[in-house]
Amino acid sequence: MSPEAEHTDVDAYALGLLDGDDRRAFEAHLPHCESCAAELREMAGAARALSELRDVPAVRPGPPPGPSPHPR
Repeated sequence: MSPEAEHTDVDAYALGLLDGDDRRAFEAHLPHCESCAAELREMAGAARALSELRDVPAVRPGPPPGPSPHPR
């Protein structure tokens, strides 16, 4: 992982999307980079909320609203 990639991997790390090598490289980078650490702290709530949605069934939208087929 290049140093540039480490700075762009915060979101992927927060969401658990990095593979083993990239995850370990980011974790080694994190203690030395306040910018990434701050961004990760900001992402924590969003990542937690998104992870909780994994088990929620998808909602399929119905037909778009339109005029009633039977006017009164």
